[in-house]
Amino acid sequence: MKNKSTRVFLLASLLLLPFMVSQQSLWIDEAQTASYATCPSLLDWAEKFLADTKSEGMMPLPMFLAWIFAQGIGTTEIALRLPNLIYLGLAIYLLWKVGCKISLPFLPLLFAVSPFVWQYADEARPYALQIGLGTALLTSSIYLIQSDGKSRKAWLLFFGCGWLLSATSLMAVFLWCLAFIAITLLWRKENWQLELRHYAVISLCLILFIPLAAFYFWALQKGASGAKIWSVGLQNLAFAGYEFFGFQGLGPGRTDIREAARLSGGLTTIFKPYLLPIFLLALAWLCFFASGWPQKNQKRHHGAWLFVLFTFFGTLFVILTASYIVEFPFWGRHLSPLIPFFLLIMAIWFSNSTHQKLTRISILVTSLLLLISSLCLRFSPRFAKDDYRTAAQIAKSGLEDRKTIWWAADSAAANYYGLEFSEKVINVMGLSAEELHSLPIPDIALVSKKDIYDPQNAISSFLSERSYTTSYASAFSIYKKSAF
Repeated sequence: MKNKSTRVFLLASLLLLPFMVSQQSLWIDEAQTASYATCPSLLDWAEKFLADTKSEGMMPLPMFLAWIFAQGIGTTEIALRLPNLIYLGLAIYLLWKVGCKISLPFLPLLFAVSPFVWQYADEARPYALQIGLGTALLTSSIYLIQSDGKSRKAWLLFFGCGWLLSATSLMAVFLWCLAFIAITLLWRKENWQLELRHYAVISLCLILFIPLAAFYFWALQKGASGAKIWSVGLQNLAFAGYEFFGFQGLGPGRTDIREAARLSGGLTTIFKPYLLPIFLLALAWLCFFASGWPQKNQKRHHGAWLFVLFTFFGTLFVILTASYIVEFPFWGRHLSPLIPFFLLIMAIWFSNSTHQKLTRISILVTSLLLLISSLCLRFSPRFAKDDYRTAAQIAKSGLEDRKTIWWAADSAAANYYGLEFSEKVINVMGLSAEELHSLPIPDIALVSKKDIYDPQNAISSFLSERSYTTSYASAFSIYKKSAF
């Protein structure tokens, strides 16, 4: 079904890619990626990686690719994000191939207008890579299902994509495991007749996962882990749904949501001005689901339908359960490789509609609202990243005037923007009131997210008790000593 009409969906999707990345300041997590990209040599990279006990120490493939790409295109903000366009461009092409194969040609466009995709396309983090590899895993699975397991090439792609995806983070391993279980169940259910060469390929590929499993076991033993700032609860799943369904661009900014969540009734207040656009998108999704009910034509995509349902919801359940056990508060970004599975579920559901007029209206309105949400994410000031670039410039300007600077924010981002700590630039992150009183009084203090960098509220209290003027840049409180 590779005719001109299907290529229009592919072309339209690819044309949206260049608008997804920006030159905004790096924020906290991106600065950690930059610290790997700016390593002088591969040996320095390896030494840093092996010693890292943060979440990046469990992301071998993304951190390595960040260093590789940096050798060719540099380490500016946009250069660190540009590789995302390669990963997402590949995802769009693969979804087009899948869409053509199972008669869902609009699938790549549904992907390209997704606010979730736009949000993580503009982050120098592993999420766009995971989306691309998740799409590759999905594509190889569809080809495997349609060949009844007889395609050796599809098996190699399935295991290859699964291995690469598993090398992006420990959480991505859950998706691979559930996808493999789903394929195995379909294999048994459909009674695939495999030959000895297929079993040889499967056995060899499974052996290749042993070193990767050993690495993650070692990384856990050395204490590598992500931040555990927030408690685990249904709010994690709710916010993941908020992002997956594309509401985030129509609502308040993430920094504002973060601050409001810490206050009683804060979320109700902050969402109030955005209820109308959120309601319109919710209504569009409701019509979307209504148009696909009941599923009269499910047999047309029976194998793919069972596979994506089992893999998507099985992975969600496992991640939610594991998060409760280890008390790790996952968010939507940790589910990035699931987004192509989610969109395929939506597309298959939608294709079952027996109401053609409602179908066309629903897909048009939903896609339009999703695109508006995506454009808001990219261009609206309320979604600006934590402005470390401006904060570092303020600190460096103060340093030129021989002023004393206090810095309570991410140190890797400070270093990326050329701010080095010294007797005049003091990193006061997390210090107690007693420790602060022993330091030189600052002329300028820059304090970012207080739950991370000032958890005892000692820095804010210290500065509030003195004569400082206060201003605000994205995710930063800027204190300057009054002239009087």
